[in-house]
Amino acid sequence: MLAVCLAFRNSARYLREWLLFHQAVGFDRFYLYNNDSEDDFARVLAPFMAAPAPGRRPLIELAQWPGYFQQNEIYNDCLKRAATDGVRWLAFIDDDEFLYAVPPHTLAETLRGFEAFAGVAVCWQLYGSSGHIHAEVDWVIRRFTHHAVTPDQHVKCIVQPRHIVRAVAGGHLFEPAPGFSVVDEKSHRLDAALTPHPSADLLRINHYLTKSIEELVERRTSRDIGYGDKQKLPLLEWVRLDRGWNAVEDASALAMEARMKQIAAVLNVDAGA
Repeated sequence: MLAVCLAFRNSARYLREWLLFHQAVGFDRFYLYNNDSEDDFARVLAPFMAAPAPGRRPLIELAQWPGYFQQNEIYNDCLKRAATDGVRWLAFIDDDEFLYAVPPHTLAETLRGFEAFAGVAVCWQLYGSSGHIHAEVDWVIRRFTHHAVTPDQHVKCIVQPRHIVRAVAGGHLFEPAPGFSVVDEKSHRLDAALTPHPSADLLRINHYLTKSIEELVERRTSRDIGYGDKQKLPLLEWVRLDRGWNAVEDASALAMEARMKQIAAVLNVDAGA
């Protein structure tokens, strides 16, 4: 079984697309942790929560987890729950990260090649603003189609919960059980949150880090789940970085759109943004 762990705060506008996308990719279950949201996330989640996952378990298991600086605690709780539930693979990503396998293989097929390891670390493909200044009511994967020239060294992990001791640095780094290791997609062992061999030949995470400049300002001046405070990087520095994240046009995530619409029809949810 493939599952995702997501800690979110005030992300209602993005959750529907994110859930549809990762169902289309092949995830069977979603462990969602609400960290002090003040928006209408419950309305967005309602049709997904009414849908059963394989084995008649809920598609979504929602936990309320308040407080500052809670990401590692949330992830360690999710590791225990997923291990008890018999989850084979558990991904730790955020609501601005879209994880998928590079065609022609599916995510499940690709992960079979890493079953001897505690987990596999997936590089970010950093997507920029695509020149958008203002937020728009449309899917993220439609609005932003330009990324940096090369994959980033930062990684997020997909792990086998029964072979993991604890989260060390959010979703970037985990302590494997004795005799196991976490590797990158080239099977290089990783003991840090960065890989010296960034690549996205088998697996990738499209990280929509800025979105539009309006969304960048809103999100990067709000409390962060992992850090427990506003992020310290000045907004002008974010804008400067964004200039380097729009070099390559790549709309490959849109390959999931047809399947996303099929799932939306079954769940009777709006297939728009």
